[in-house]
Amino acid sequence: MENAPGNPDDTPLSSAKRLLLAYLAEHDAPCPVCHYNLRNLTQDVCPECGQQFRLTFGAVNMRLGALLLLLAPMIMVSGLALLFLCIVCIEPGRAPSGVYVILVTGFLDVLAAFAAYWKRASFSVHPRNTRALLIGLSWIANLAIVGLSIAYFWR
Repeated sequence: MENAPGNPDDTPLSSAKRLLLAYLAEHDAPCPVCHYNLRNLTQDVCPECGQQFRLTFGAVNMRLGALLLLLAPMIMVSGLALLFLCIVCIEPGRAPSGVYVILVTGFLDVLAAFAAYWKRASFSVHPRNTRALLIGLSWIANLAIVGLSIAYFWR
């Protein structure tokens, strides 16, 4: 029997549940947890593993190119800092002071990369010009630090 108007079961959630069950009545779909075929499911719970489901939607392809371009110089400097940290640990007395600039920058870049990844959703909603500016500033700042540190290192 269909829910009458005003019935407490006639909520958006129960409507989403009905849509989910209607979809599963006609389609093969695996449980995301145990991969049990959910075709002809009568409840929003997997009979195999007990996982409850909900109807959601999402992007087919996440565009991560701009985020990767933003993260690349940070990861590069962090990797260089890790290499120099190994050098400092092996020969602590022979490391020039310019190495410490890269070590500090590498540590800060690790924090910045985690923050950028954590806030990736807010980064992706910025206009293209703003994202390009942030990407350019990330590359310029990191390459300048690496260049200055290497120039100081080799003088």
